[in-house]
Amino acid sequence: MALLIALGLLLSIILLYCVYSKWMFQHWARKGVPQLNPRLFFGDTLPLVRGQALRDFHLGLYQNFKSTGAKCVGIYNTHKPELVPIDINLLKDILVKDYSSFSSHGVFYHENNVLTSHVFNMEGQPWKDRRTKLTPIFTSGTRLYIPVIGVHLDPEYYPDPERFDPERFSPENKATRPDIAWMPFGEGPRQCLGMRFGMLQSKVALASLLHKFRFTLSKAMKPPFIADAGTLVYMFKQDVLLDATRVN
Repeated sequence: MALLIALGLLLSIILLYCVYSKWMFQHWARKGVPQLNPRLFFGDTLPLVRGQALRDFHLGLYQNFKSTGAKCVGIYNTHKPELVPIDINLLKDILVKDYSSFSSHGVFYHENNVLTSHVFNMEGQPWKDRRTKLTPIFTSGTRLYIPVIGVHLDPEYYPDPERFDPERFSPENKATRPDIAWMPFGEGPRQCLGMRFGMLQSKVALASLLHKFRFTLSKAMKPPFIADAGTLVYMFKQDVLLDATRVN
């Protein structure tokens, strides 16, 4: 008898969970926002569990829904609904105009742990307080980093986006696209605090190397270049090999 009661209770819990999941996975549909086809337990994260790179997941999401004319798409991180803005003007509103409404970063931190309680991870009022203390160190326009790989590889702004073409960033070409279409350090009042240092560091390193060497992609590098699914930062599975030739 006890076994039947336990079994009945277990089945009831499973049934309630399935009903709750079905209701939760209609969150975006109820609001009229296009969404994917979430799976039980995983939501829309099943491709990531199966080994798809985060970069490829977000890029495919952006490209697929932009082709339909959608301004945004709703996804589910397990059971948590998340909104992915696609329209460039909507992105600008979130990052610049309405940035004060988005003070939570979704990253774990502990206020007593110096390794996690820095301005990049903090959220809410603690983030605003810390940001206020740091702001006088930097001039206005220093903000938090928000990567948008879909925009950076959008043919509308960058024709043949996988091709290396430094002329994309000439003054003439930059004037043909929205400023927010290029945001390696984020955009708006939350742009990365380390932007100027990072830019200076990169320029000094490149100038030092290019003054002495000419670099070409090694013939050992064979496309396609596949993103590494095991990293949060955009990296390839294989090493990037370059041939260096000393210049006179």
